[in-house]
Amino acid sequence: MAEERSSLKWLWVVLSIIGLLIFGPLSFYSLFYMISGYGGGVWRLLGLIPIAIVAMIILGLVRLFS
Repeated sequence: MAEERSSLKWLWVVLSIIGLLIFGPLSFYSLFYMISGYGGGVWRLLGLIPIAIVAMIILGLVRLFS
């Protein structure tokens, strides 16, 4: 049973890292987009979505290893 929990934990770690690889560059681009002042209010709000996804993935990884 302990081995099954460990493999499930590492599955979540691998999936989280894949999620970071997908949404990480998007969040950096949207952060640059918001800081530089381009676009209107709706586009800035849409830019928060990848940043929030990356934050949730990082918090999930911290929760897995604590």
